[in-house]
Amino acid sequence: MKTVGATLTGGAVTTVEVERLQFMQEDEKALVVIGKDVLAVSRLNPYPGWETYRPMILDAFTAYKEITNPTSFQRLGLRYVNQVNFKEDRIQLEDFFEFYPFVGKLLPQDHGTFIVGIELPFTGGRDNLRLQLATNPAAPGSKLSLTLDLDYFLMDPTNVGLSDLEKWLEQAHSALAETFEGCLKDSLRKRFQEMD
Repeated sequence: MKTVGATLTGGAVTTVEVERLQFMQEDEKALVVIGKDVLAVSRLNPYPGWETYRPMILDAFTAYKEITNPTSFQRLGLRYVNQVNFKEDRIQLEDFFEFYPFVGKLLPQDHGTFIVGIELPFTGGRDNLRLQLATNPAAPGSKLSLTLDLDYFLMDPTNVGLSDLEKWLEQAHSALAETFEGCLKDSLRKRFQEMD
């Protein structure tokens, strides 16, 4: 697979082709992408759980290290993109979420698409978690679809060495899980349970 990278310097755009390899599991639900200074491990729905996903990340990183012999991280992140579907045309966000856009009383209360986001510092500012809630085109069988996107990343790559990856992943996953749970109200948890 070839992708194009672009750099803007002093008003001039420089583009370069970047070679990347993709490896997909037989069920086409898991994907590993490898390129120059890039390793990305992805898993589509259904998510098998952290105990299955973590070894997949660590195995891919071990293989990547053996082939490329990296010396440090440039960027390190763990991201969960959750799609939440509703059969209703309209919902009151505050009935299902603890994190949603606030619309003051002097503004029209009926609104359309939205995106709201914040960044939260973790581990004394070493890491950040970017939290976003946004509307999506409706998924099949739904009338309203929202994306709850949680992206946990290292602010300064020099703070975590290659041998610290497993510990960092556990901290990242813990922060993501707590934040995800903090975004949901029991009414939405109940809907998730009914879908299982």
